[in-house]
Amino acid sequence: MNWERFFYDLQKWMQASNAAVQHFGLDQDEYWQWLLETMLTIKHRYHDHPLVTEILLTVTYYQGEQLAKLHGTHLDLSKAGDNHETK
Repeated sequence: MNWERFFYDLQKWMQASNAAVQHFGLDQDEYWQWLLETMLTIKHRYHDHPLVTEILLTVTYYQGEQLAKLHGTHLDLSKAGDNHETK
């Protein structure tokens, strides 16, 4: 596993994410579609390594928290399958 390359890719992704947020808006479906597609690309590039997957999930969760803050809500993922957004 080339961790230096992975973290370089993640850093580039974060820069691209900032640009995508500016272009689409964090609360737009187009941004989230972009996020999911690009996260899957990175995940597959590193052969679905479990730690890579966890890091990417954490970044995705963080973006979800930012979206929840934008809407004045709290993101709660403690109950998988339920409505995760609560006031």
